[in-house]
Amino acid sequence: MAPQTRGIPRTPRWAPPPFPPWSTVAVLMCVGASVTVPAFLVLGQGATLAAAGGLMLGLYGTASLGLARVGAPAAITALACLATLLAPQMWVALGLSGAMALLAGAELARIGTRTLVMGLYAFATVRLGLSMGGELSMLATLVTGMAAGSAAAWATGMANKVPALPESSVIAVRMVVFLSVGLALAIVLASWLASPRSYWIAFLFLLRCTLPYGRQRQAALRFGAGAAAGVVLALAIEALAPTIWVQLLLALGATGIGLRYLLDQSPIPAGAFTLAILLGAAPTTAEAVFRMEAVGIVVALVFALIAVIDRLPLGGIVPARQDGAEGGP
Repeated sequence: MAPQTRGIPRTPRWAPPPFPPWSTVAVLMCVGASVTVPAFLVLGQGATLAAAGGLMLGLYGTASLGLARVGAPAAITALACLATLLAPQMWVALGLSGAMALLAGAELARIGTRTLVMGLYAFATVRLGLSMGGELSMLATLVTGMAAGSAAAWATGMANKVPALPESSVIAVRMVVFLSVGLALAIVLASWLASPRSYWIAFLFLLRCTLPYGRQRQAALRFGAGAAAGVVLALAIEALAPTIWVQLLLALGATGIGLRYLLDQSPIPAGAFTLAILLGAAPTTAEAVFRMEAVGIVVALVFALIAVIDRLPLGGIVPARQDGAEGGP
């Protein structure tokens, strides 16, 4: 029998769902292009970011909760995004993100899913869109992206494929503190740096929060290693001075690899998405260096927050052997 630590039961082993077939990856990429490309051509870059955020929420939420239950977190996210579009002040954004973090903790403790974490990711894309001149029309592209993502997940048989992992109330509280404090620091830092690319810090941190709390350290190290490999490979390709079309084709291929191995336990997905972003959106040495700096900030933030949170009197401690014990990306 697994040992107990101060009344907190051993967290069940986490196992990622099987990798989707390449045909499913192709469908997801086509759906993504069908939403983001028109948004970019008609409404601009801010609306494109919101569409991408909604697409990810629709995909992840339907894969976690199914088509029938994804509506609630989608509605909460849409309302939060509407509020920040109408009142874009920093204190409003911090309050909304804190409230969503509390709801994400309740979701984690009650049913063991992390859909509202991806809702916060969509919220961050809207905040970034605002900094790039986005307007209220971003809400329409956000909702369109949600609907397209949900439809794609349902049509490809991905609904309910992400396993639920309910946590104890103690770990859920720790995750709320981890999520809300980390995201607040990332948003404030992005605002202070006054650069759209600084929001990479918030995006990268939120993607870490889709993992169980006890696996954050090991996952952060794998993520850092993969991202570093992606940066090095992007710089090597850039040194060869390929044409823009070759860069876009390579970025498209890297995106497919990242989607295929999204839940892999290796650094592959982090490396693939880093390569895709740098080649497809920011193929310069300066952007590659900033991407690596952002990764370093996120890894350091994860370790620092866990070191502090694990020492807070929140009703118990997380077993040390949980960290990295469950596998996963």
